[in-house]
Amino acid sequence: MSNIIPYAVVSWSGTFGGDYEVCLEVEKIHFIVTLVRQAQHNRGNSSEIESIIERLEQLEPFDDAYEEVQNELLDLLGPLCQRFFGEFAKPLGNDLGSHVKRPRLLLELVTTEERPQIRQKSNGLLPPLGYYRPDIEGLGYLPRYQLSDASVSEGLLSDKNFIVTLTGHMFFCKMASNLHASFEREIHTLVKVSALIESGVSLCIPTLQGIIGFDEGFPGMLIKHIPRQQRLSAIDMESTPIDERRQWANQIRGTVLNLHKHNIFWGDVKTENVLIDEARNAWVVDFGLGFTEGWVSQDIVGTEQGDLVGLDKILRILGTK
Repeated sequence: MSNIIPYAVVSWSGTFGGDYEVCLEVEKIHFIVTLVRQAQHNRGNSSEIESIIERLEQLEPFDDAYEEVQNELLDLLGPLCQRFFGEFAKPLGNDLGSHVKRPRLLLELVTTEERPQIRQKSNGLLPPLGYYRPDIEGLGYLPRYQLSDASVSEGLLSDKNFIVTLTGHMFFCKMASNLHASFEREIHTLVKVSALIESGVSLCIPTLQGIIGFDEGFPGMLIKHIPRQQRLSAIDMESTPIDERRQWANQIRGTVLNLHKHNIFWGDVKTENVLIDEARNAWVVDFGLGFTEGWVSQDIVGTEQGDLVGLDKILRILGTK
């Protein structure tokens, strides 16, 4: 197709042997396509799509072939959705609200007259999912903003993490996910951390600067922006001087131990949650109590023991232990 409208994949989910759901994005509009599985005798020319899905079901997401097979499906699916992209995908603004409040169009892939076709399920665009108005105490001192107050400089993770410009300054903006308890835990933790830093406690943690979208049902936290950052997990340790790695080890270890003195725990301890800034300082981030296989076991995550287990692994990767 010569004038194909480009699209991006936001998510992919389903159950073995059942229907699948793919979320495609064009101009910040989410096109959610349900892949209705067909009986073997009724597949007709849709057999190629069915065959691809069946191959995906035999692979694990971390297998080398998984992404290749998934892309085959998306290459078939995208062209079938073109007329809906053309009709509904109109450019939105660049304020944070336009990025977060993404309208949805519900579609489904079905077999009609033995051919795969896309059919519209919803009556026009639907409002976005995720409406949530948290009632969190202790935030009265923080500046509060509307989503339209912030312009997006960079999107970092789907529609949840952004670099935004607000009042002439840049912030890292972390929007609430479906895990509301995780969002509330992180914002409570950052309130305590920011107070400790203000009192003179040495913590290499970006401070909480404000909140946004709370009254609109799409809440987010504004965190100090670390410029020109690089995740510790992406750094080649062999080519990094040992003195620099020792500095990072001291900054990370000192931060974790000082948190523990005030009964605060990191939780999702891993090199991916350590940022190295342009001055080559290490910053500890992400207090949402996530869990990453291979770092801290789920039964001790969010405890002093869990933090120390993860810290030990980081220090070994740094080659300082």
